[in-house]
Amino acid sequence: MYYEVGRMLLYTYLRLRNDLKFSGVENVPDGPVILACNHASYMDPVLVSIAFPGRERRVRWMAWDILFRVPVLGFLIRKLGAFPVVPETANRSAFEAAARILREGGIVGIFPEAGRTRTGEFQSAKPGFAWLAARTGAAVVPVVIRGSFRAWPLTEMLPGPGRVRIRFLPALYDGKAPLDRAAQAALCAEFESLERKYLAET
Repeated sequence: MYYEVGRMLLYTYLRLRNDLKFSGVENVPDGPVILACNHASYMDPVLVSIAFPGRERRVRWMAWDILFRVPVLGFLIRKLGAFPVVPETANRSAFEAAARILREGGIVGIFPEAGRTRTGEFQSAKPGFAWLAARTGAAVVPVVIRGSFRAWPLTEMLPGPGRVRIRFLPALYDGKAPLDRAAQAALCAEFESLERKYLAET
């Protein structure tokens, strides 16, 4: 109950302040799913998570460990089910945690850029999400977040107004076919291409 009340309050606030709108949520299938998202702002995990009502389908985030020490934000992402990742390390424990969630049929959110963009432009993606899909059979759904960089850029301490749009694209991988290294690289390249295409839209 508390999760759903908090989700609705956040959604109402962001809808009024940032004109938040979602599209393509129907592209997220049942069963294990990896949401591969571009990353421009601290807002991003919250923005995507509130698209899903009910604790049973909440998004569990693989998030930078430092975020858990940010006041308010750390509390929110922990309540939303995030677990820490330490950049530039093997992060075996984080991937094991993600694999466990996926094998239980859950949703894991990942930022393949491995950090927020400093310019608003999409950065190169790392293939960890494809590796995880190969080992768990989870579907991979690309998510395009537009407007969060303007609403809360790196230069600002707190978020501000600005229109935000979240678009869930059709799954790039349905979890059925095997993914060897070449297929994982191709999946990562296709994800990058789609993100750049839709982020460039006016």
